[in-house]
Amino acid sequence: MHFEMFQTVSMILTTRERSFMKAIFPAGIRHTKSASSRLKLLFKYETKTEAKLLAYGPGVVQEVFVVTNNVKVLKEKLSKS
Repeated sequence: MHFEMFQTVSMILTTRERSFMKAIFPAGIRHTKSASSRLKLLFKYETKTEAKLLAYGPGVVQEVFVVTNNVKVLKEKLSKS
C-alpha cells in the first residue's frame, strides 16, 4: 500500500508542490470493514515539521507521516481531492 499511497500523493500534487515534501513514512496498518476499492487520503493533524494522514484502501487504513516545510499546501490539496 505504501507505493500506491505515494503514487496518489504524487498525482494530487504538482511537481512544484511536491518539492516541499522531504519524506513520506508509512506507519501502522489496520484492517477495516470498508468495501471501497479506491485509495483515499485524509489529513488528520500537523506538527511543526510533518503532517499525519490516513490512507484508506480496500479493507485497510494506514497512518502516513509526511515530512514537509509547508503543511498548509498539503492540507489544502487533500481537502480538495
